[in-house]
Amino acid sequence: MANTDSILGSIKSMLSLTEEAESFDPELILHINSVFPELHQLGIDGAKNFEIEDDSSKWTDVLGDRRQAWVKSFVFYKVKLAFDPPQTANAVAAIQEELAHLTWRINLQAETEALNE
Repeated sequence: MANTDSILGSIKSMLSLTEEAESFDPELILHINSVFPELHQLGIDGAKNFEIEDDSSKWTDVLGDRRQAWVKSFVFYKVKLAFDPPQTANAVAAIQEELAHLTWRINLQAETEALNE
């Protein structure tokens, strides 16, 4: 069973890779780490200067106590497009549309939280 608390473990699981399949880890880590600066720009403070090195990094390291499924989905879709893109243009377009929606939601949540502080 995949370690869904681990950032790398959960992304591997969503990509239908087993935890034991470590040959793709360097590439996945690269793609995952490339998403954190964008998350920081969208208002996820925990993503500032954040990087993973292995499967020990947890979602709570980035999100704190907030369990925002849409942030996890955002990271997954970004990694999916870079690591294992769909073969059809329609599927790519659907993922890009979902990423646009998730970007809006993440940004709105960050702005709402900033106003409430």
